[in-house]
Amino acid sequence: DEMAGRNTPSPELTIASAYVAARFRGAGLEPLGPDGSYFQRQELAQYGPPASPAQLQSGTAAALNVPVVFAADRPQQLAGPATDPRPGADQSGQILVLDEPALPPQAAENPAAAAATLARRIQPLLASKPAAVLIRTAAASPLREALANIAGRPLELPAALQPALAVLLVPDTIPSGQPL
Repeated sequence: DEMAGRNTPSPELTIASAYVAARFRGAGLEPLGPDGSYFQRQELAQYGPPASPAQLQSGTAAALNVPVVFAADRPQQLAGPATDPRPGADQSGQILVLDEPALPPQAAENPAAAAATLARRIQPLLASKPAAVLIRTAAASPLREALANIAGRPLELPAALQPALAVLLVPDTIPSGQPL
């Protein structure tokens, strides 16, 4: 418990790794790391949502500021109908609207698992080349809470789980089939 789960990177991970290295040294194990060390370096890509929200306007309604979960490589102006995804259909340039994946309430405390679950839900849709994905969420959504928990604190996700398009959290009242 005093190691707080040993996030990567974190002071607790440094303490834990120094402990393991000391035990290896004490057991007389030969160091195999660079420069005779017990440590190996590994570069990890970190992911974090953009600091500012996206602005979304539906039909003639006033613009909403919505949280961005995944961002495209560059800022985008999105336009087109918001549609529910149809398996196998060509959805190039469309904005897909999905219901929030089922997440337990404790998902808010495990943002990496929440982001990975969301990314896995989106992954099969990427072949249809949508412009963006909107995730309908309730006001008390664990996904919204998880996103708030990673603001300013990046986490590691495999590159395969980072969609190269915008994924936005929108209120579950956002209508489908209207221009955005």
